[in-house]
Amino acid sequence: MNHWDVVRDRQRIGLAGAKNPAGPFVREKEPVVVPQGPFKSIAVNPALVYRAGRFMMIMKGDDVRKEGIFRIQFVGFSDRAEGPFRFDGASIYDKQQTEDACVWYDEHDQQFHTLFHVMNQPHLVHMVSSDGTCWEEARPFVFVNKYFDRQTGETWCPQRVERPFVLPDESGRASWLYLAVKEGETSGNIAIPLNDSGEIENRGEWEMRNREWGIAFHRFRWGGNSTADSR
Repeated sequence: MNHWDVVRDRQRIGLAGAKNPAGPFVREKEPVVVPQGPFKSIAVNPALVYRAGRFMMIMKGDDVRKEGIFRIQFVGFSDRAEGPFRFDGASIYDKQQTEDACVWYDEHDQQFHTLFHVMNQPHLVHMVSSDGTCWEEARPFVFVNKYFDRQTGETWCPQRVERPFVLPDESGRASWLYLAVKEGETSGNIAIPLNDSGEIENRGEWEMRNREWGIAFHRFRWGGNSTADSR
């Protein structure tokens, strides 16, 4: 066993709370989620939504039905942010290994939505649920590919595209999709505007924040032109 194996299997989900977003934050002494029931080894990558007086969490753990590492998403509920969270059901999706789920509730269709990264596949997928417990593949199932066609005819294929996060509007309709990307030694985030149906437009303006530039922004346009603005 190498050092990462030791560290990996000690990962748990914790909580820090504050009365003001500026802090100070106080960390809970004990984890709010530990391996239990349908998942083993790890409890990581939480995504939460508060609805009808309770918290729903989607997180990643190893499937107890598999030997060794098999990372998939599980859903749990709690009346309090501090837990305990109850994970009674089966996984959301167990056909392949997945990670990096995000979750939101849309008042228009009255459904919970989640996106996550399918490992070793060229896309991020979309699932829906009316109650947060029973999930099914959305139509279409693929929300976005991990490559991007530009109007110039060029295809941009970052080496890694993951960590989806959806920003909903006041009614819960998805309005922006944020993704982490990496190409060579450059890594950053892109923001993709979504249309009124919560879907990706064929055209749009993206912004990428590159960690190597500190607080510099790189702006991509579908026409192939780009500008960099330092702030």
